[in-house]
Amino acid sequence: MPEWHLHEHGDAEERKWWSSIEPHFPQYEVFWREHVVPLTCRVVNPDNIFMRPGVPRHLADLANTNYYVFWHLAGACQGLHAQDWLANPLRRLNSLYSSLVSAGQDGCRKFLKATNKVLDIYGPTYIPNRDRRMSRYGDKDLATNYNEILEAIKVYRTKLLHLGLFAVIEGMIPRREWLAQYDDLRTVLDTLVSPNRVGIIRAHFVDPEDQCRSDLERLLAVLDRIWAVVVQEFEGIADSGQYQEQRSRVSSADRATCSIWWTPGIVSYASTSGSSVVTPSGVATFPPEIELSPGDQ
Repeated sequence: MPEWHLHEHGDAEERKWWSSIEPHFPQYEVFWREHVVPLTCRVVNPDNIFMRPGVPRHLADLANTNYYVFWHLAGACQGLHAQDWLANPLRRLNSLYSSLVSAGQDGCRKFLKATNKVLDIYGPTYIPNRDRRMSRYGDKDLATNYNEILEAIKVYRTKLLHLGLFAVIEGMIPRREWLAQYDDLRTVLDTLVSPNRVGIIRAHFVDPEDQCRSDLERLLAVLDRIWAVVVQEFEGIADSGQYQEQRSRVSSADRATCSIWWTPGIVSYASTSGSSVVTPSGVATFPPEIELSPGDQ
């Protein structure tokens, strides 16, 4: 079997954005390699990235939620690399902070829930309380740091989505601690006409790309610590015969699906003719003459 690497064996999004995410979130690949790859068709056909249809639901959830987090982090990276920040700063901010919240809050909590269910089924390492679970290997500040970064990214997301006025001056946005002061057009005008305008803007405002990059990297660093906990937890079930058997069992249906249906010739990440289905590992496209029912991916 090959040594699996996201930059070479991941799907299109993973291959494209892993170099941007890896420096701050290397534990994602560690978990993916050890606990996701064995659930996929790669064990039958290395070129087929999709989930085997015979994988139990609770293990599929583990893989799906892991990828959900990456998908939204990739969306944030894509936003950072966009070329239209000056023309559409608020659109970019809205999209990027929505992606960060989806990854850090919704996705992370779903991943923790899914992995905890697996731990509960196969071993003694299940801890229902999320904060206690995060600190189980000595990282006592992890739960606090996780809540802090969530609150930080939600400040901008909430402001953009729900609170109306969002000041942008000379391409700069208010620093997080100054957001509330700049929800009044009178304050904005006072700044614009102030003889100390340059100093005020320098103190109260920040380049939006710099702020987004800082928040993304801060979130990635916290997620990496969370994934490190889960990787250690799963070491506790590595010797479970039931876990190994259920994640490794390859049925005849799996072999037929992985070897014949999901061939590289009908997997694409661009719009093509024929039908398509969005899956946790990309977009599978089918030429018009092929009629398949991919089922629950």
